[in-house]
Amino acid sequence: MPYKRVRKGKIQWVVDIKTQEERITKIFKSKAEAVEFEVKTKKLIKARASTNTVSLLEWSEKYLDFCKDRMTERVWQEKKDALKRMFEGLDPDWPVENITPELAMKKLQQRRDETTGYQANKDLVHLKAAWNWGQKYLAGWPQIPNPFNLPKFPYKKWTKYVPPMDDVKKVLNVMKPKDKTMLLFFLHTGARRSEVLNLKWKDIDFANNQVWLTTRKRRGGMEERDPVPLTQELRQALLKLRAESGQYEYVFVNKEGNPYKDRSSWLPRACKKAGVKTFRFHAIRHLTASWLDAHGVPLTTIQRILRHRNSHTTARYLHELRGVQVDLDAIFSGQPEKKAKVLEFPGGQKKASGM
Repeated sequence: MPYKRVRKGKIQWVVDIKTQEERITKIFKSKAEAVEFEVKTKKLIKARASTNTVSLLEWSEKYLDFCKDRMTERVWQEKKDALKRMFEGLDPDWPVENITPELAMKKLQQRRDETTGYQANKDLVHLKAAWNWGQKYLAGWPQIPNPFNLPKFPYKKWTKYVPPMDDVKKVLNVMKPKDKTMLLFFLHTGARRSEVLNLKWKDIDFANNQVWLTTRKRRGGMEERDPVPLTQELRQALLKLRAESGQYEYVFVNKEGNPYKDRSSWLPRACKKAGVKTFRFHAIRHLTASWLDAHGVPLTTIQRILRHRNSHTTARYLHELRGVQVDLDAIFSGQPEKKAKVLEFPGGQKKASGM
């Protein structure tokens, strides 16, 4: 509020406003004028400050836009859901500095109580990354510590169920030819679900007995294509499928000729029909890895075939593995006693022996 003072026998009303950037002092003859000036000035300061502060809505929208073309749809959706849960019940116009460690912990504990510590930790990872991105790329971001630098929640780690090969064979026996080909593709290539659902006929090189799989599960969301050899069994199944539905762009399509979007219930239904314990897409990838390992394939070669990077894998390491392939026919031919033959090809040529 303005304060009164006397100078040379005259009454003055002084307005003295301090901000972090400046100090505004002005003298008026009347209190009314001083009050009016102070109110207007504080409104201007507040408006100016708000234009330099990032809101929760602005932060989330810009971060999700950034991630849209750099990550898989599943990861992008996880990030969107994590931000939505964090902001639930909060004013979208709130400045981001209103997110305190205490508030973040409260929201994440609620997520933990409703689901598991594992799910809360996934949200924590996404939120921490979102804050770090805003701090790096958004003007007006507050220079305060990341409120999501919180300890992870403990959780019980469940062992992934990997079906025995006999169960997979039972499922294959009850499937129609098109579905059988799809399951064989998962099994013989170790492909991820998105790689199979998005597979196009142009990605299959029958002449060189290989298929090119595209993934975005790389740092930065860059798309990368890697060749995987075709076994004779899978090659023949794909050739037959192409003769029946090769007019479509995608390899695996529904009755309308459109690529599948999910097929999450497909394997559980087939498992029930075959009378075996339910397994899902990623379990097949694990089975492929374990089957390769059981046949004496080196760990580094398995990582190359599965095209997988963990936190310790580098681009240089992957380059060292280029040109290394394994005779997958020796593994999937029904001869478990036969050791796989690892072949080296100069210049990174990708071709498996006997194909």
